[in-house]
Amino acid sequence: MRTFRRLLAGLTALALAGIPLPTSAAGRDAGGSRRAEARDIQGSAPSSRPRIAWRSSLSHPSDPSEKPADQRPTSQATAPGSRAPQLISGFDGIGDIGEATPSDTTGALGDSWYLTAVNVSWALFDRAGTPVLGPESLNSIDPSLAGAFSFDPKVVYDQYEDEFILVFLVFDESPRTSLIVISTIPNATADDTSTWCTTFVGGDQLVGDGAQWSDYPGLGYTSDRVTITTNQFSFSDTFRYSQILSFEKSQLYDCSIPSPTFDVLAGTQTANLDGSPAFTLQPAQTVGGPETDQFLLSFELAGKDSFLTIWRVREGTSGLIIKKGTIPTGGTKFAFFAAQGGVPDVFKPDFWWDPGDVRLLNAFYDSDRNRLYAAHTVRKNFGPDIDFEGYVEAAARWYEVEPVDKVKASSLLRKGLIGQSEVEIGWPVVATDASGNLFVTYNRASFTLDEFISAWIAEIPPDSTSPTELLLAPGEAFVDVSSGPERWGDYSAIGRDPLDGDVVFAVNQFAASSNGFQQSIHTVRHI
Repeated sequence: MRTFRRLLAGLTALALAGIPLPTSAAGRDAGGSRRAEARDIQGSAPSSRPRIAWRSSLSHPSDPSEKPADQRPTSQATAPGSRAPQLISGFDGIGDIGEATPSDTTGALGDSWYLTAVNVSWALFDRAGTPVLGPESLNSIDPSLAGAFSFDPKVVYDQYEDEFILVFLVFDESPRTSLIVISTIPNATADDTSTWCTTFVGGDQLVGDGAQWSDYPGLGYTSDRVTITTNQFSFSDTFRYSQILSFEKSQLYDCSIPSPTFDVLAGTQTANLDGSPAFTLQPAQTVGGPETDQFLLSFELAGKDSFLTIWRVREGTSGLIIKKGTIPTGGTKFAFFAAQGGVPDVFKPDFWWDPGDVRLLNAFYDSDRNRLYAAHTVRKNFGPDIDFEGYVEAAARWYEVEPVDKVKASSLLRKGLIGQSEVEIGWPVVATDASGNLFVTYNRASFTLDEFISAWIAEIPPDSTSPTELLLAPGEAFVDVSSGPERWGDYSAIGRDPLDGDVVFAVNQFAASSNGFQQSIHTVRHI
């Protein structure tokens, strides 16, 4: 048996060296690396914008080491006595346009369409997977964005109002510019971009604490409001706090309103109960019966004292009221950089990939059951080791929370892990179907099993912690784009089919034979 200890020591050193981390949580892309990578492709940002919201109507401008198919992973891992989710459909979405990394793959299924995006592009597909619009640059959303450095798209579908929401960010250092771009897209006319509405919001909404830029947006909604969150950094890349913007749908979705108003919660309002600044608040996508409370979750790394913070934003008589509570999760550690199949040297950092840090990647609230879900990547030693002595894996850990009216009394009902010996898992996101089955989609790879980075989904029944796994899209080659560990992630997307609550869609990615990523889109159901 080969020893993995030297590799783990190297991973630890890389994970701890030269990465700008906030006090209690970390983002490996929290500094300037993401901006530098995409800037080479997109150019400079537009002039500074006012700090108030304004909108405009949208006008649409006009192989290394590929593995033979019979050797790619095709099996499904099923817990004893369980049945794996059933695959309904699948197709490829946007490819690796412009070779920008990571892919930041996202998307949603509406009544008639899939709207998807990656780091610099968006596209519209019909329900059969036929391309309808795009791929187009994010900057095509509005003429004023020509030449802008745009990044971090997020897409959700508001099934209460039959509206897609596309959010992305704009950044420039000179002049200092930070924008949040919001496009609302009616399902009924999504294929006519003249009906899309675009709102521009200044990324720095808290006055008097120095210039800041917004990073890593979260996007959620209730039956009456849309919520956007961002991590706020100084222009010297120091993390300051998280920011919450809350919009009334009646204004945001109405193109006749030139400047929709919104509420801002930031600074000390988004501090954890212990006073530390919360990092990466994920607003929940709400499903089920009408619900006006916006729930959010965040995670704080503190060793054996790590914890979730649950947040509730509720409209009061004089404005929004935010309440929070702490939920212990037990010991947690960062995952190491991960190995992938097919590489010539598993001990060489150039062939490792980033499975994610401890940030939560989404939040999902089932109002019919009053259950709130999230997931992230953690370090876990599954064992017994197969080929490498001392192998420690990257795993997905998910949570089920029960919110209560006294938010501090909210509790963790279930948590579970997805992973196995000498298999690496990263970038998990969560959703439930109408029957309460939890689905988690993620990326997976293994040097031992000779598996390239692939797209998978797991199902966990109610009142269980045992996952059943299904391969969605096998990787086609190992990834070696840049020097050092490969950027991957930084998220993917999942949700319910608005026409059939028993169906769940997943927007993920896999390693393509072109030495890049390929977005993949699938639907599954419980059987």
